[in-house]
Amino acid sequence: MLGVGIVGRGYGQNVHLPAWRSHSEVKVLAVGGRSDWAAMLGDERIRILSLSVPPLEQPALICQAAAAGKHVFCEKPVAGNLSGAEEALAAVRQAGAWHGVDFLFPALPAWKAAREALPRLGLLTHAHLTWFLESRAFRQPESGNWKVSPERGGGALFNFASHTLHYLEWLFGRAARLCSQARGGAGADLLLQFANGMHAAASFSADSYHGSGHRLEVYGQQGRLLLSNNSGDFARGFQLELEARGEAPVCLFADEPGSGDGRIPPVAHLTGRLLQCVRTGESDEQLPNLEHGLRVQHLLEAAARPGWQEL
Repeated sequence: MLGVGIVGRGYGQNVHLPAWRSHSEVKVLAVGGRSDWAAMLGDERIRILSLSVPPLEQPALICQAAAAGKHVFCEKPVAGNLSGAEEALAAVRQAGAWHGVDFLFPALPAWKAAREALPRLGLLTHAHLTWFLESRAFRQPESGNWKVSPERGGGALFNFASHTLHYLEWLFGRAARLCSQARGGAGADLLLQFANGMHAAASFSADSYHGSGHRLEVYGQQGRLLLSNNSGDFARGFQLELEARGEAPVCLFADEPGSGDGRIPPVAHLTGRLLQCVRTGESDEQLPNLEHGLRVQHLLEAAARPGWQEL
């Protein structure tokens, strides 16, 4: 049995905990807040630490965990700034620790199906992404939740664009240029140019009452893909539609209704991949890790500056 400790009483307890418990070879030995951190670091039975803490606090915890000989699973964005992400990656590399990051969308069946369908569009030309919702943090801003504050690693750019910047490059390859316009902490608009010549426009809002949800349109010379989700579940409820030139429209994928939090299965998938690395000592190219986290941090830093930024 591999011992796991979870730091985070919100998302950590609600999602990380059931995800880790889905693996028969794992025993979760501790779940607590940051006040329990020192005890987990000193517990030799704990081999993996699963972190769900605010971005500004996460790099220090990653560095301490690596120094204590622990492997790490953590949240996105991995830090509140570029230097924090660089320090976290350097720490796990120096310690030889395995590491994973909760970029969950590529682990979803609908998104895998979308990536597989891209060649049917021919030469890709452009994509349009919108993600409009009203998050709990912005619905109750008086609570003082860090997720509404860009200065604390929150806001739509860090909470939502961090996910999308990762999956856009997973779908279309490396971005070459980026231009951003932030609309306070609640919203952001991005333009991206990819190395392969295609373009993407992305718009995010975390304070849209009855927002239209998560929607990605991809256009190519031979067709169009639409991936959409206007359900209340962050990770479940996606539908994938293809319209190819000269063919009838077809639904390639639609999520089945389910109970519980839809984020648990993809996080279980990612933690399972990290677990396999720990057990076998072999790397996994399909597991997003702190190298991907650092890349996204570079993109977030570029998005925080005015005008076009070379990447």
